[in-house]
Amino acid sequence: MIPQLHLLNWGMGVESTAILVRWMLEPQSRPFNDFHNLIVLTAQTGDEIDETKHLCENYLFPLMREYKVRLVQIAKASASKRDGYIILSDTHQPYELHTEGYFSLSRDLLQSGTVPRLGRPHICAQRWKGEVLDAWITDHITKAFGPYLGYNADETKRAGKADGYTCQGHQFLYPLIEWGWTRDDCIEYLYRTLRVLWRKSACSYCPFQQKQARSPATVVIPKPQDSRC
Repeated sequence: MIPQLHLLNWGMGVESTAILVRWMLEPQSRPFNDFHNLIVLTAQTGDEIDETKHLCENYLFPLMREYKVRLVQIAKASASKRDGYIILSDTHQPYELHTEGYFSLSRDLLQSGTVPRLGRPHICAQRWKGEVLDAWITDHITKAFGPYLGYNADETKRAGKADGYTCQGHQFLYPLIEWGWTRDDCIEYLYRTLRVLWRKSACSYCPFQQKQARSPATVVIPKPQDSRC
């Protein structure tokens, strides 16, 4: 019998990282028994901020290697959807976050003489992430739970809109909403478990980034008395 696979769409940011870390550290939170049944899938735009690479490689990946969590990194092959995707890495021992991507979003913006769209829908995310993830799942997965998405407990309306869609017939699942975790809960959890302040994942030029002073990603949080939930 083919084991049931579980797919986590990992956006590299606060919420989806909190899901993954809790699954690794708290067995009772997992919807599966064996990490061989989990695939963590992420799409690289080629323009991710440097902090994300530093955080993942230094704080998250050592834990993923310990639990032998499979990480698949993919990227858009060209500006055309017909050209599909490139597999940058597929391993149970991740060391490098391939933020260089392959055909970067910024390259397409420069070639077409345009800028990221300010209104909705977020076309860049759809084309450089959603389409790429769906294509890989179509090619490699026939039966699965998920994908699991990192919508938090304050995003039930957003999740409701997403419920109108499916990924190749697979329904989206929302662990954080099930747990009642807000974004602040996720930040605080990563704060205590990984001893670091996790940053929002984004392209370096994304107009949706919050305009605020950004402290270095290397700021380490003092160890509390109770370091894990």
